[in-house]
Amino acid sequence: MAGLPLRELELTDTQREQVKAVMESHRDEQKAIGDRMQAARKALHDAIAADEFDEAGIRTAAAQVGAVEADAAVLQARIRSESSPS
Repeated sequence: MAGLPLRELELTDTQREQVKAVMESHRDEQKAIGDRMQAARKALHDAIAADEFDEAGIRTAAAQVGAVEADAAVLQARIRSESSPS
């Protein structure tokens, strides 16, 4: 689970395998969000560093970063809920 090593959770072998399976099932989604976040942050940086000030462009780029962060938070919560040991 994100941010906490599995060994510190004192999970059974079955629970560890379940967590690994959940993480594996979301690997492509995590990669896609990471790629989107990198692109969104680059676009924001480029908008901020542009020679010509464009407030609307900066706000649009910043909103995109926020939208990707929201998607990442939802995915993280989904993974956590699916990985919670029963």
